[in-house]
Amino acid sequence: MAPSPSPSAATLSPSSSPTMYNLREFLGRQSPDGGTALFSTGTTPTPQTAAWEWLLTQDTILASSAMGGETYRILQRYALQVFRYTILFDNGATYLTEWADGSISECDYPGVTCNSLSIVTELSLNGVDFVTTLPEELVLLSSLTSLSLHNNAIYGTLPTVYGGFSKLEDLYLYGNELTGTMPTEYATMPKMKRVDGSFNSLTGTIPTEYGLSTTLERFDYEFNALHGTIPNEMFSNSNLCLIISGNRLNGTIPTELGSIKMLKTIRLHNNELTGTIPTELENMSDLGDFFLHNNMLTGSIPTTFGTFTNTWGLDVSNNALTGTIPTELSLLTSSLASHLALENNMLNGTIPTVLGRLREVKDLRLANNQFVGTIPSQLGFLTKLSNKLTLSQNQLTGKIPSELGELTELKSLELEFNAGLTGTFPPHLGNMTALLDFIAYGNNITGSVPAAMCANLGNQLSRLEVDCDVSCSCCAEFCF
Repeated sequence: MAPSPSPSAATLSPSSSPTMYNLREFLGRQSPDGGTALFSTGTTPTPQTAAWEWLLTQDTILASSAMGGETYRILQRYALQVFRYTILFDNGATYLTEWADGSISECDYPGVTCNSLSIVTELSLNGVDFVTTLPEELVLLSSLTSLSLHNNAIYGTLPTVYGGFSKLEDLYLYGNELTGTMPTEYATMPKMKRVDGSFNSLTGTIPTEYGLSTTLERFDYEFNALHGTIPNEMFSNSNLCLIISGNRLNGTIPTELGSIKMLKTIRLHNNELTGTIPTELENMSDLGDFFLHNNMLTGSIPTTFGTFTNTWGLDVSNNALTGTIPTELSLLTSSLASHLALENNMLNGTIPTVLGRLREVKDLRLANNQFVGTIPSQLGFLTKLSNKLTLSQNQLTGKIPSELGELTELKSLELEFNAGLTGTFPPHLGNMTALLDFIAYGNNITGSVPAAMCANLGNQLSRLEVDCDVSCSCCAEFCF
C-alpha cells in the first residue's frame, strides 16, 4: 500500500545520507510486490535493485537531504527510476537520459509534470518507441491524474495493481503491443474518466464492472481481440463515449442502448454482431457518431435514426440490412456533416429524393444494394459533398442527372454496373473540377465523355473509366 503523497507523510529516520539498510527496507515495504524484486539475490540486477542503487550512489538530491526526508519524493524518484531501468534493460539502449541525472528534480524530467508541492501528477511519454513492460512501481506515484504512454512498443499485460490509482483520471495506452485481459480493477478507480487501450492485442471479454462506473466518460478499446457479448451494463452510463470497434464481439446489440439518451459516441463497427438494430433509439439527441459497419446485422434501418439531431456520421455499411431507406433520414439536415454510408447491404426501393436535404453531408455511399428507379436530381443540391458519391452496383435506370455537375467539390463519382442507366453523359459533368475518380462502365450510356473532363485528366482527374463504346478521346487505356 503506497503512503499518502503529502508533505506530512511519515519520514525516514533522520540522516544526512540514508543507509543502504533503511532505504531498502523502506522501499520494500512500499513496493507493490512486497519487495520481492528489490531483494532479488540473482546475479542479474533487476530494475528495482538498479533503481535502489541509483538512489544511494547517484541521487545527489537524496544524499544531500534536499527533500527533507519527504517519503513521497523518495517514492516518486524510485518509481520513475524503476521505469527508466525497465526500459533500459529491455532495449539495450539508452532512453530517458535526462532522468539519469541525480542532481535534478524529478519534476524537471521530460514527460513528468508536478504540482506546486513537487508531487508528480502526470506522466506522458508518447511516441518514444521504446520496448518495455509496465512496472508495477508506477502505482507509487499515488497522486497521478494522467498516465499517457501511447504509441510505443509496450508489451506484456496490464498490471492489476494500477487499479490502486486513487486519483487517476486519464489512462492512455493505445498503439502498443499489450496482451492479456482487461483488469476489472481499473473499473473501480474512483476518479477514472477516460481509458484508451485501443490498437493493442488484448483478449478476453469486457468486464461488466466498467458499465457500473459513475465517472467513466470514454471507454476506448477498439481494434484489439476482445470477444463475447457486449454487457448490458455498458449502456447504463449516460455520459459514456463507447468505442469497441475492431474486435471479435458477437451477439446482438442490447436494447438497453435505446434507454440512454445522452450517449455521445457509439462505435461498434468491425465486429461479429448479429440480429437487428434496436428500434428503441429515439431522442438520442447528443449522439455524435453511430458506426455499425462491417458486422452481420439484419433487418431494416430504424426510422428512429431520424431523431439523431446531433449525429455527424452514420455508417451501417457492410451488413445484411434489407428494406428501404427511411425518409426520416432527411431530418438530419443540419447535423449530418460527415458521411452517410449504407453501401454493401441488400437495401431496395428507390433512392429517396429527400436525401437532397442533407446539405451538410460530405460523403454519401449507397453502392452495392438493390436500388431501383432513377438517380434523384435532388442529389445535385448536396454541394458540400467533397469525398465520394457511390451509386454503383445497383439496378438504377434512366439518365444521369445534369444536376450532378453542381457537385464541384466532389472527388469521386462511382456509377458503374447499373445496366439500366442510359442516355449520354451530361456536359455539365465537366464542371466537376475537383474530381479525382469518375467510374461509369458497365452501363448502357452512349455518346461521348465531356471534353472538359478529358481536359482535366492528368491535372486533377486521375481515374476515368467508361465503356469502350463511349466516345472518349482520353480513355484509350481506361475503357472496359
